[in-house]
Amino acid sequence: MNLTQTWLPEHPLDRRLLAIAWIIFPAGVLWEYLDWFETLRLYSAAPLMMGLTLWGMLALCRNQETKHKINLFMICSCIFILGMGAEIAGVKTGLVFGEYLYGEKLGPTIGTVPLAIGSAWVMMTLFSLSTLHFLRPAIKIPLSGLLATLFDALMEPAAVRLGYWDWMHDSVPVQNYLAWFILTSLFAWMLHQNPLSRINPGKLLTHLLLLQAVYFILVLLFVER
Repeated sequence: MNLTQTWLPEHPLDRRLLAIAWIIFPAGVLWEYLDWFETLRLYSAAPLMMGLTLWGMLALCRNQETKHKINLFMICSCIFILGMGAEIAGVKTGLVFGEYLYGEKLGPTIGTVPLAIGSAWVMMTLFSLSTLHFLRPAIKIPLSGLLATLFDALMEPAAVRLGYWDWMHDSVPVQNYLAWFILTSLFAWMLHQNPLSRINPGKLLTHLLLLQAVYFILVLLFVER
């Protein structure tokens, strides 16, 4: 069994795009460290975030039945709306995640919440669920919520350094992680109703989750606020 069969995504296009992504993301950390390409860094975060989400969804839909594709996009649209609603309520009241405000680096907003954040809720839930696709539902759904929450724990300090958002009291409250676990577990349950979310095409979605984890680790190691 060769490396392609055991680790790399099966589809040639996914392998090519993933190779490009593994160049772009570390390069982005280097540019942050050297303070290069300020305009590009300012406008690239949201398209990259939404692009990864769409890429993962399209990979799941590849060679699948039309009814499952439509249903997946409907569920993901619901998660997008619910995620945006929770974020808007959270920013306004501080009762959902704690007191925080978004910066200007994540693109167009609704009620001060970037649209890319709604996409991020879809992405993190879908990627976590697909990474754990081999488990039984009773275990997979809460563990998907836990995996997404652990990813958020890694992402939070890195996102603050990148200027994506700021916490009012400088530290991330515990309620943020509790809200993340509850919401992503709920969203994982919603996604699990569609059979496409129970696969991981060539381990692609696991790769995309790992790619972002490595990116945020590099940010924590090399980028100062």
